[in-house]
Amino acid sequence: MLVAFAHRRWLVVLLAMSLGRMATAAESCQFRFVPARIGEVSCQELDFLIDLKLTISHEGRELYKSVKSVERVQTRWTQVLAMQQDVVTQVAVRFDVAKETQISDNRPAEPIDEPVARRTYTITRSGQDLLVSSSDGSTPSQEEAEYLARAMDTVGRPNALGRFLHGREFVRGKSIDVPPEIAREIFGFRDAVGEVASLTLALSETHATTRGNYALLDAKMTARSPEEPHMAMRIEGQMQLDIDTCRVVGFVWEGPVTLSDKRGEGAEAMMLSGAGSLAVEMRSKRAAAWPAPLKANDYASSPSSSRK
Repeated sequence: MLVAFAHRRWLVVLLAMSLGRMATAAESCQFRFVPARIGEVSCQELDFLIDLKLTISHEGRELYKSVKSVERVQTRWTQVLAMQQDVVTQVAVRFDVAKETQISDNRPAEPIDEPVARRTYTITRSGQDLLVSSSDGSTPSQEEAEYLARAMDTVGRPNALGRFLHGREFVRGKSIDVPPEIAREIFGFRDAVGEVASLTLALSETHATTRGNYALLDAKMTARSPEEPHMAMRIEGQMQLDIDTCRVVGFVWEGPVTLSDKRGEGAEAMMLSGAGSLAVEMRSKRAAAWPAPLKANDYASSPSSSRK
């Protein structure tokens, strides 16, 4: 089970272990955006956990109370197949791990494979649509298509973060406000939350390693959904980026979440309210080549989570 992150400096530790020896940190940095290249392969691991205490009430009287937790873990490989200018328009993607665990009232539950688990697809952006084909020639199910539409929505869209950071200088002790419309594009909250009210980035540290130059940015964001059910979140975290390409190496987000909804009208109206927390962690690395095919024992040993 993914747990609340006890120490946000894990990104610095990760760099020291995986990126080589560090040189003295600088007090400022200027980002440069370099687009992906055709043939480029990367591996991304994602952990997502939301805990909510839900209550249903009628005329101020509590009728129902429950504790819900949803955890999703994902490991996927991506290869760039086509581009238009600096925008990736087609990729191959393989989901080595895609699991979800839903826990109600602290009752034990087993992780369940998502519909894309251990499958490979080609994703192509055509206008506003994502075209999906399976590597084995089968037609993806509706569940697969819906999952891929959420997970791969950035295909065919400009790199909003790279374009915003390109040429921009960050100085330690000074924060930069990101316009909400750009923040929605960066973090994919266009449909999930609806409106990013604010996003602030500030340089925490820079590090020169044997594999590149990296910046650690502190981030604060507030977001809300104007439609029912109304959801609001206030999350903080850190992002690790390659200064010379704007590639995201990893990030950690965590913070409180509230939920409210009204069902019915007049005397029959009931209120749904919830409060809890959200935690998201992502790690990304480039690879020299597409990975070898999964074997049967890889299927059986796929982890349900990378954090315990």
